[in-house]
Amino acid sequence: MVVPVVIGTIVFLIYMMFYQYNRCLLEQDVGVLAVRSVAMQEKDKTTLAVKLNEEAATLDNEKYVAWIMGEPDISIKGTITGISRMGGLVLTSGDLWKTQAVFESEQISPTFLVRSCRKIMGGK
Repeated sequence: MVVPVVIGTIVFLIYMMFYQYNRCLLEQDVGVLAVRSVAMQEKDKTTLAVKLNEEAATLDNEKYVAWIMGEPDISIKGTITGISRMGGLVLTSGDLWKTQAVFESEQISPTFLVRSCRKIMGGK
C-alpha cells in the first residue's frame, strides 16, 4: 500500500519539476524578446513586429521538455511593445498545467536617455 503512494509522489514531483523548468524557460525567452525589441530602435511598427517574429523563430524550442509552445503574441502601442506567449505540458488536458509569460518594454531614444541621465546627475 505504501509503495504505490511513494512511487506516485515521486512521479508527481518529477512532473512538477518539468513544469517549473519549462515555465522558467518561457519567462526567459519572452524577456529576451522584450529586451531585443528595445535594442532594435525601429520606428515602423510593422517592421518591428516582423523582426520580433523572426527573433522568436530563432529561439530554440528543443530545450523545452514535454511542452507545447504557442505562437508569440506581439502588440505595439506607441513606444510600448508587449510580448506574450503561452505554453503547457503535453501529457495533460485543460488549463491547469498551462502558463503564460507577459512582458512589456518601452523604446526610449538613446539621446533622450543620455540627456535625462545628465540632468539627474546635475549636468546640463
